[in-house]
Order: sequence, then structure tokens, then C-alpha cells
Amino acid sequence: MFEVLPVLLDTPEFDLLSELRPCEETASVDLGEHESIALCATSHPKLIFVSLDEGALRLALSELGRGRVAYPYELCEELENIGALEEDEFERALEGFERHTDGTVPVPARLKS
Repeated sequence: MFEVLPVLLDTPEFDLLSELRPCEETASVDLGEHESIALCATSHPKLIFVSLDEGALRLALSELGRGRVAYPYELCEELENIGALEEDEFERALEGFERHTDGTVPVPARLKS
């Protein structure tokens, strides 16, 4: 179901990744988020960037535009809407995301049962 996508040298993905990460001193900070944004922006135009990290979400929004960036809550909502998550799985996922953020990113009121 999940596939690891590489960012190879001398590709559009690598060029954008290099722009997103100009500082070598923080070379490993946010690397996964930056790689994902670079892949979404270049070779995978149908992918949606999903994260709980506010900084990564802002960067993704600026690079990908509206409609290509989401919180995990929206992902779970869509998966439930298409029948890929049962109601109990949906509730557990929402609780897990909220717990992961120590409540700083609460479940949206519209999704609470």
C-alpha cells in the first residue's frame, strides 16, 4: 500500500529539494517533509501532502497551493467517506492524531461524533 519514493540527483525533485534546504547546518531537520514536498511538486502532481507539522504545512501550501495540503484529519475523513475506514477505525485514528499532538491540534468540531 505504501511505497518509498526516492529523490535522485540531477532531477527536478532534487533541484527543488536543494532550494527548500539551503542551510547545511540543519541538513537533517525536516528532511522527510522537504523531500515529500519536492516529490509532490514535481513528479507526483496528484499526491496530497499530509502532516501535523505547522511549518511543513505552511511550506507545502506555498509550494503546492490549496487543495494539495491537508491535516491527517481530512485524510481520515476522506478515507471514511470512500469506505476505506470503518467508523470505529475513523474514531481511533482521530483520537490517535489528537493524542500525538498532546491536544494542540484538536479534532475539528465538525468531525466529532
